[in-house]
Amino acid sequence: MADCLQKCLGGPAPAAPAVAVAAASATPAAPTKPEPAKPEPAKPEPAKAAPAAEPKKAVEPAVPAKEAAAPKMPSVSEDAVVDDSAEPAGATVESLPSLHEIDVMKPEAALRCLGIVTEKKNVDLGAACCMRVRVLCRDHPQREACERLGASRIIIAALTAMPDDPNLCLQGLAGLVNLCSGDSHGPRDTAVENGAIKAASEAVKRWNDTVEIAEMACLVIQNLCYGEDDKALKRRATADEHGAIEAVLAVIKKHETKEIMDTCVAAMRLTVDRMPKLREKAKSLGATDDWVKPITKEGGGSLLSFRGGFGTSRRKAKAAALQSNH
Repeated sequence: MADCLQKCLGGPAPAAPAVAVAAASATPAAPTKPEPAKPEPAKPEPAKAAPAAEPKKAVEPAVPAKEAAAPKMPSVSEDAVVDDSAEPAGATVESLPSLHEIDVMKPEAALRCLGIVTEKKNVDLGAACCMRVRVLCRDHPQREACERLGASRIIIAALTAMPDDPNLCLQGLAGLVNLCSGDSHGPRDTAVENGAIKAASEAVKRWNDTVEIAEMACLVIQNLCYGEDDKALKRRATADEHGAIEAVLAVIKKHETKEIMDTCVAAMRLTVDRMPKLREKAKSLGATDDWVKPITKEGGGSLLSFRGGFGTSRRKAKAAALQSNH
């Protein structure tokens, strides 16, 4: 199955999406600033030091943990690149494209196709279209094109219409992570207004046993709550209304001993940053002080230092293991 889906979907996703600040140890240390996920690079590159206010790269889901209740998720390669060759016309009501045709679509065709296959509830083609949007959003101009064409609204419609397919859920969430991984906050505002955080919270309710989906949902929340722009606090308030705090805590409770804790803690810290009432709410629901540690100085609003690496917690652990062998 993994080989088939890998062939179909091309190339974890910010990537997808993985990001996050390491959970604080028992010894007090200077709080650090988690950052959102950056779009995945077209080809793997060595990790570079992250600037203080620059979002992180998108995560690629790995082979899932062996849990009886968890469906197996495909391993997705980072090698997929945006193809500038001539694209197929896209889907029509009468005919649907092949998986190969979807793999080379440009933004307009991919999003048009996703809208049509959502109406037909074709989960395989829907997952492929979400994967294509995710790949396109690794590239800044393509990401801007997807935003102009309403990508978040179309992806969320697919997640809502076809909630029972784990691969479509994973690819849709990863597409949202990459779409909202740039420096511009406009896509974040649009995605929140379209219900992206609600979609992430619903994904946790349905698929929390699947570690890749649980982590990707936290990355969506992390990317959408990121920022120091004027609307950041509004996005965080909406995140609370749409169940972000409960969703992140549910993931932490289910996967606390796993390597995604950094991602979960980063998502929680960003959700409650400069939001004292939300911080107290999170603590009342079981969050520890480390999980809600301030990222900015709430009096003056200046950034606290951040020193982190690229990728998900699982990817950083793998990179560390490889370095230790050399």
